[in-house]
Amino acid sequence: MLTPESMDSLATPENGWLLLATACAGGFVGLVKQWREGENSVAGMRTFSLWSVLGFVSAQLDKAGLSGLMLASFVLMGFGVAMFSLSKKAGEHFGLTTLSASLLMFIVGGLMGVGHRDYALIIGILVAGTIGLRNATRRWSSLLTEVDVRVALQFTFLTGVILPLVPNRQVWGIFNPYDTWRMVLLISGVNLLGYVAMRLLGSRSGLPLTGIVGGLASSTAVTLAFSRKSKVEPQNDLACAQAILLAGQSMFVRVWIVTFMLSNEFGIKLLPAFVLVTLTGLLIPGWLAKKISKQNSSSVPDVKNPLNLFTAIKFGLLYAVLVFLLEQTKQAAESMAFLAISFISGLLTMDAITISLANRISEDNSGIVIACAGVLVAMASNTIVKMCIALWLGNQPLRRWVAIGSAITLVSIALGWGLIVLW
Repeated sequence: MLTPESMDSLATPENGWLLLATACAGGFVGLVKQWREGENSVAGMRTFSLWSVLGFVSAQLDKAGLSGLMLASFVLMGFGVAMFSLSKKAGEHFGLTTLSASLLMFIVGGLMGVGHRDYALIIGILVAGTIGLRNATRRWSSLLTEVDVRVALQFTFLTGVILPLVPNRQVWGIFNPYDTWRMVLLISGVNLLGYVAMRLLGSRSGLPLTGIVGGLASSTAVTLAFSRKSKVEPQNDLACAQAILLAGQSMFVRVWIVTFMLSNEFGIKLLPAFVLVTLTGLLIPGWLAKKISKQNSSSVPDVKNPLNLFTAIKFGLLYAVLVFLLEQTKQAAESMAFLAISFISGLLTMDAITISLANRISEDNSGIVIACAGVLVAMASNTIVKMCIALWLGNQPLRRWVAIGSAITLVSIALGWGLIVLW
């Protein structure tokens, strides 16, 4: 029950400022809605401001002694807004989004009233952003393909369903399945970012930028696509060669970033070699840029779903096998067996060997120099594979320029090893 003392406790300067902030938060959301919907907007600045104030006052009075007032106000307001939405005229903007936003802003006011200001601010910003991005989200959804939706669902499945089920304990005293799957998610996430970037930019960016962005998702797929393209469109063969070489450099940059994220010391140790390889790797693409007229359009490489479950499981198994093999050879890290493992892994993917070495270095800093050698060997073998793909599938000019660019990269990798030893 309300008492004069409890009412006096509400009449404070701090509550006055909080009430003003609550009204402003509601007014901002209403302003965004009015801006988005124009003249047909039904609920705007004043309405949303009052909804927020209602939530604030209800929470304050509930706390002061009128127990249950906030819940009753929330139910009555929701019922009233729902009834109003059913009676709206044709052409007026008042649907489920507005109904949800009104209830959320009432909750924002209530949270402000009980002192949870940060949480209330986050909800208010999310509500305003959701309303303001209505047209953009409709455009994005219209551009989605079946593959795009499947990619998003599968990444959610890999993260939210499989990860909690994976046991978090050592198996055979060698590797942890939970940590292994986390590495799968890390690479899947990077692949997803590259895929999204390629979907957003690839079709409008021209061949060079398509190669760079495509390399973030799959440099091998870019090499396959543009090697074939050089025979179908021989007038673009130099641009295709440029895109292939840029995709390889983009992949190296991506690998270094992942390495640095997992082990700062390992990433810093590898930095001179990666910088050298990247800078020299841009020589041939830069030279080709002088020979190529600007492309007006380009086709996006056919990168299939980068996150299918079978691919993730293959990567996880490869990573686990590499962890096992590296554990067996750690007593003889300088043996040819260690470098052979790195070379074979690089033929398939650079991600598995790089991540396994980075995690190993993060646990034990010994052997960091030879671990760097393993990464460079994997880089070399990966470069050789993509060069062979281009030599097999591309036309004569593309084969020549990709071979020259790959040779420069291989020489730079060897020089990079010298820099690591001296670093």
